[in-house]
Amino acid sequence: MAGLRAYLQETAYSKTPLTTPELLAAVGEVTDRLGRRGEAYVYRQSGSRPMLIMDPATGAVLGLGSTFTKDQPEYGVKAGDVMDCSAWTR
Repeated sequence: MAGLRAYLQETAYSKTPLTTPELLAAVGEVTDRLGRRGEAYVYRQSGSRPMLIMDPATGAVLGLGSTFTKDQPEYGVKAGDVMDCSAWTR
Protein backbone atom coordinates (compact mmCIF):
# COMPACT_ATOMS: atom_id res chain seq x y z
CA MET A 1 0.00 0.00 0.00
CA ALA A 2 2.91 2.36 0.63
CA GLY A 3 3.99 2.03 -3.01
CA LEU A 4 0.51 2.86 -4.26
CA ARG A 5 0.30 5.85 -1.91
CA ALA A 6 3.67 7.12 -3.20
CA TYR A 7 2.57 6.64 -6.82
CA LEU A 8 -0.72 8.48 -6.29
CA GLN A 9 1.05 11.24 -4.39
CA GLU A 10 3.47 11.68 -7.28
CA THR A 11 0.75 11.75 -9.94
CA ALA A 12 -1.27 14.27 -7.94
CA TYR A 13 1.63 16.74 -8.17
CA SER A 14 0.96 17.78 -4.61
CA LYS A 15 3.65 18.76 -2.15
CA THR A 16 1.34 18.03 0.80
CA PRO A 17 0.36 14.45 1.67
CA LEU A 18 -2.93 13.31 0.17
CA THR A 19 -5.77 12.65 2.60
CA THR A 20 -7.59 9.33 2.56
CA PRO A 21 -10.57 10.79 0.64
CA GLU A 22 -8.17 12.25 -1.94
CA LEU A 23 -6.45 8.86 -2.34
CA LEU A 24 -9.80 7.07 -2.72
CA ALA A 25 -10.87 9.60 -5.36
CA ALA A 26 -7.76 8.71 -7.37
CA VAL A 27 -8.50 4.95 -7.40
CA GLY A 28 -11.82 3.37 -8.35
CA GLU A 29 -13.53 0.16 -9.36
CA VAL A 30 -14.56 0.17 -13.01
CA THR A 31 -15.73 -2.22 -15.70
CA ASP A 32 -13.56 -2.07 -18.81
CA ARG A 33 -14.79 -2.13 -22.42
CA LEU A 34 -14.58 -5.95 -22.43
CA GLY A 35 -16.80 -6.27 -19.33
CA ARG A 36 -14.01 -7.09 -16.86
CA ARG A 37 -13.89 -5.57 -13.37
CA GLY A 38 -10.72 -3.71 -12.52
CA GLU A 39 -9.22 -0.88 -10.51
CA ALA A 40 -8.78 2.43 -12.31
CA TYR A 41 -5.86 4.71 -11.56
CA VAL A 42 -6.67 8.18 -12.83
CA TYR A 43 -4.35 11.06 -13.59
CA ARG A 44 -5.95 14.47 -13.76
CA GLN A 45 -4.64 16.89 -16.32
CA SER A 46 -6.08 19.81 -18.24
CA GLY A 47 -8.58 18.75 -20.90
CA SER A 48 -8.44 14.97 -20.42
CA ARG A 49 -8.47 12.31 -17.75
CA PRO A 50 -6.12 9.42 -18.57
CA MET A 51 -6.95 6.14 -16.84
CA LEU A 52 -4.95 2.93 -16.31
CA ILE A 53 -7.14 -0.10 -15.59
CA MET A 54 -5.54 -3.03 -13.75
CA ASP A 55 -6.72 -6.41 -12.52
CA PRO A 56 -6.59 -6.07 -8.71
CA ALA A 57 -5.90 -9.78 -8.23
CA THR A 58 -2.94 -10.11 -10.61
CA GLY A 59 -1.78 -6.55 -11.28
CA ALA A 60 -2.10 -7.15 -15.03
CA VAL A 61 -2.89 -4.11 -17.14
CA LEU A 62 -6.36 -4.54 -18.65
CA GLY A 63 -6.50 -1.29 -20.56
CA LEU A 64 -5.77 2.38 -20.98
CA GLY A 65 -8.18 5.15 -21.78
CA SER A 66 -8.89 8.86 -21.66
CA THR A 67 -12.03 10.90 -21.24
CA PHE A 68 -12.64 14.57 -21.88
CA THR A 69 -12.96 16.72 -18.76
CA LYS A 70 -14.59 19.73 -20.43
CA ASP A 71 -17.28 20.27 -23.02
CA GLN A 72 -15.88 21.16 -26.43
CA PRO A 73 -19.00 22.08 -28.42
CA GLU A 74 -17.01 23.05 -31.51
CA TYR A 75 -16.13 19.33 -31.83
CA GLY A 76 -19.42 17.92 -30.50
CA VAL A 77 -17.65 16.67 -27.35
CA LYS A 78 -19.11 16.66 -23.84
CA ALA A 79 -17.27 16.21 -20.55
CA GLY A 80 -17.06 12.49 -19.81
CA ASP A 81 -16.99 11.41 -23.47
CA VAL A 82 -14.34 8.81 -24.28
CA MET A 83 -11.32 10.28 -26.07
CA ASP A 84 -9.52 6.97 -26.66
CA CYS A 85 -9.53 3.45 -25.30
CA SER A 86 -7.36 0.33 -25.54
CA ALA A 87 -7.98 -3.07 -23.95
CA TRP A 88 -5.88 -6.24 -23.88
CA THR A 89 -6.55 -9.90 -23.18
CA ARG A 90 -4.00 -12.51 -22.21
